[in-house]
Amino acid sequence: MREYYVYIMTNWTRTLYIGVTNDLVRRVYEHKQKFINGFTKKYNITFLEYYETTSSVEAARVREKPISDLAENVNFCLETFGEGRAYFAGDWPVCTLRASLSEWIGALKTIVSDRSVEFQRKLFHDNAVKFYGLTASN
Repeated sequence: MREYYVYIMTNWTRTLYIGVTNDLVRRVYEHKQKFINGFTKKYNITFLEYYETTSSVEAARVREKPISDLAENVNFCLETFGEGRAYFAGDWPVCTLRASLSEWIGALKTIVSDRSVEFQRKLFHDNAVKFYGLTASN
């Protein structure tokens, strides 16, 4: 059975690229060596951040689309508002119209995986505690 991969790559400035391939090692090598003209060459995308394995190219494409759409929007919001004014899962249950809450949180964690632990804690915990006036528990 052939495997297909949905993968996320980035650069030093956290620009994300999401792609699909049937040979992850070859494809990452091509990106790193800049063999193919396009987005990854232009923005020097050379770091593999994350990948998932699927059994069909169709399944990989279905998985790629929401991650790609979400990554663009999340990064825009984080750059616009900053880490102190954003938090995730605040739109629940609306976000579950397209995926389960655990799938959304998994995708969001993937998107911010290259950011510091402190940054991620603010997005997934500290900011919500502050905004809603909750008593924080560790």
